[in-house]
Order: sequence, then structure tokens, then C-alpha cells
Amino acid sequence: MKIIKILGIIIFIFSSRLLRADEPHAASLKCPESQADDDMDSWRSAALEKALGGKYGEVSDAFKNCFPQGAPRCLKAVEEYVEMKKYPDLNSNLYKSELRPAQIGYIETPLKLEPVTPLTLQSEKDLPKEFTVEGKPGLIRFPPNILKLAKAKAWKALAYKTRSSGGFDQSPNLVLVAIPGRDKDIYLQISPNYIAPMVETANDPYPEAGVDLSKGLKTLTIITVDKRKSPPEGQMREIVDYGDGYKWTNKLSSQTFIGCHTKPLCAISPSGYLINQGNEKRMKPEDEKSVQEINDMMLVEGLSWGAVSVDGHEVQRGPYVDSQPYGWSPANSEETRSPEAIKQCAQSQRPIAYSDVTQDLNYKFQPSGDPTRINAKHIANAMNCIQCHNSKIRGFLHDQFQESEIKFKILVDKSMPPGAELNDDERIALYNCLIAEKDHWSETWIKTAPWAKRENCQSASIGRPNPYPRARKNNSTPAGASDTRH
Repeated sequence: MKIIKILGIIIFIFSSRLLRADEPHAASLKCPESQADDDMDSWRSAALEKALGGKYGEVSDAFKNCFPQGAPRCLKAVEEYVEMKKYPDLNSNLYKSELRPAQIGYIETPLKLEPVTPLTLQSEKDLPKEFTVEGKPGLIRFPPNILKLAKAKAWKALAYKTRSSGGFDQSPNLVLVAIPGRDKDIYLQISPNYIAPMVETANDPYPEAGVDLSKGLKTLTIITVDKRKSPPEGQMREIVDYGDGYKWTNKLSSQTFIGCHTKPLCAISPSGYLINQGNEKRMKPEDEKSVQEINDMMLVEGLSWGAVSVDGHEVQRGPYVDSQPYGWSPANSEETRSPEAIKQCAQSQRPIAYSDVTQDLNYKFQPSGDPTRINAKHIANAMNCIQCHNSKIRGFLHDQFQESEIKFKILVDKSMPPGAELNDDERIALYNCLIAEKDHWSETWIKTAPWAKRENCQSASIGRPNPYPRARKNNSTPAGASDTRH
């Protein structure tokens, strides 16, 4: 009798727990009552709360049930976040799967990763015929006299010496060919070897005389921009020469680029371009014009990294959607940009060094120690990086973006912030203040999740995401207010 009674109690408890296990389903994330702005905002808040609480599967299912034709654009960040979190090892696996077998960290990922959209280039046959090798399918070559050929074909091409990394082959010499097209743009880059030791020719903006500009060392980088997709999609390949020529691959790269690219395309910075850093010789005016044309061509509105399909779920390539960017602070906050805050981080400034890919070019920036050379207002105005780096045209300076690249843009080629007239003391202070500010707001970023609210839930955006609106020029919104993702 006692045994039966105990069994009854156990069954009752077990049944009760089963009922309680069903309770979350009764209180699960319901679809919004309407497409009104308030209802969509409320639904996003509820979905975000559950997502931050680890209910990734529940939120993912709610997106599929509530928005079978595609979520509104204002909800895409939350959807992207939960899909990413469902596969916590995806980013590292995706990165490692992009490496070559000889590289440390290479693995054959157990996940089946498939591009969501078709490849822009299916084979080497989709390149101009001058880059193919007759009778050798799958091989690519850089044609001889590439600069003359490019001029005859109305392509944009340049042989130059980079101030920074610029490639995968540890050579300062680069040859870049940009081929514009109606449906797609193609960029091809190789790194010819250098004949003399770099230190002897460091100040010359061009490869040494006698260098064969059609012969790269090991890696051919190909980046395509597919203009037919909405948004436009960048696809990157590392084509390797294993001794018999560059061998075509349809394996795409993205995670191996994001440390130095905020978008699939990245502006080039040749030695001697626009400024003379140290003892650099200036580029020829016609070549500076070519650099500007290529860099302008790379400014593609809404350019994305594309996505991969994992077990039938779409996951975006590129940096994490919840990554905290440099140059962000809450709207109307003065904690990190007041004169007092700027003075504090400027006083902690230290000498800054930067070396190029060969370690032969070494740039050193030493503070003068004169506080009168630092204008706090100039620095505060320059810290609002997200005014331009907001993913409309230029990508966020995300967590995985290397600090050395920020250092390079501010201090070495001085292209950032654009149009800012800052002396070296102010540039050193700007770099140090940006690093300090990101650390100061890290907990606020995590708690408030501003990355999820970059889009307003307006009625016009309901349904499938709308085409990207035109990026505004002369945007002068206050710090934090322009943190809007498109």
C-alpha cells in the first residue's frame, strides 16, 4: 500500500512537472497583434529580452511563425543575433574552414556551410579571358603588361607600394586591377616580390625597376561585388599558386578578412599618396587620381558580406551583429567626450608605433608633452566614428577589427577622420581616447543592446526588407544618435 502511495506521489509530481514544462509554451513569444509601430517595437523588445536570456530557439521559431515571408528590417538584427547564437562555434569554424590545409588552425568543419545566394563567379571562365590559361582549365594567370592592357580595356589598375599590409604574401609591392561592370565589379590583387631590401627603397611609392608585375608570390585575392543582389554582396577568394599557377576555388572567405576590413572592400593606401609620411616620395598626380577613382569605386552602398546556410538556417558572414564599435557613445552623453574626459584620456597618451607588413617601415609618434597643442573640442568631434562608419557605406569599427588598423588610419595615412585638421598630438590623443571610450561603455553596450534598435519599426518597413535608402551626406548628428544600421 505504501509503495502504491509513493508511486502515486511520484506520478503526481512528474505529471505536475510536465504541465509546468508546457507552461512556457503557453506564455511563449506571441506574434505582434498588428503591424503598427508600437506593436512592432513591443514585439522587438520582448524578443530581445528572451534572446538575451538565452531563449534562442524560441525566438528563432517565433520569427519563422510570425514572419514567413521575411522579418521587417527593424527586426533583422535580433533575428541575426539568435541565429548566430544557436551556433556558438560557427564563427571560429567558419574562420578555420577558410584557411588552407597548410595553415595553423585549419579544420574540416563538421557543419555543412552553403552560400545562401549563388556565387557571383562560378569558375575562372567568368573572369576576362586574359586571366585564363588556354588548355589548362581551373588555372588563372596575371597577363603580361597588365597596366597597358588595363588602360586599353578601360579597367582601373595600379602598381604601388603599400604603407600597410595590403595582402597575404608579406611583400610591400602590390598590383591591383579593378574591373567595373554593369552587374558586377571584380577586383584582382597580387603581391610581386621586391628585388632590393625594402629598407633601401622604402621611400619610393612604386615597385622596384625590373619587378615582373604579372608574377605574384603566392596569393591572388579576388573580390567581387554583385550589384544584382539587394543589398549588393561582396564575395572574397584567396586563390593560391601551388607551383603551377593560381588554382581556382569556390571556397569563399570572410572571417579571415574582418580583422582589417570593415566591409568586403577596403580603400587602398599607397606610399606617397596625398601626404608624405616621414621621407616618403609623393606619387605622380595621375596615379593619385587612379587611387581616388579606385577608392571611390569601392564605396558601395549597403555592401554586405553575404550569408551561409547552416542546417537550413541563414547566418550572416562577417563580424558579430552585437559587436561594440569604436567611436560609439550613448546619445547626449558627455561622460567620455566632455573637455574634462578628453583631458584625462589625453594625459594618458603614450608614444605610438606602427610597422608595415615587412617590419622595414617603422612609424613612431611621440607626444610633444605640450597640453596647449590639444584642443578637446577637436578631439570630441572626431570621436563620432559611427557618423560615417554606420554600415551604410563604411562598416562599423567592430570588436574584431584590429586596433592597429585604427592606429594606421588616424596616424599613418591620416585619412581618418576625413577632413579633420588635427596635429600629431591631437591624433595620438584621439587614438587613446577612442580606446578608453570603448572600454568605458562596454557594460552599457551589453545591457542596453543598442545594436538591436538601429532601425525604427516604421510601417513602411513591414514585410521583406526594403531596398537601402540613399546614404545622407553632410550628416552632423550628435554622438550616438547616428548609430543606425542599414
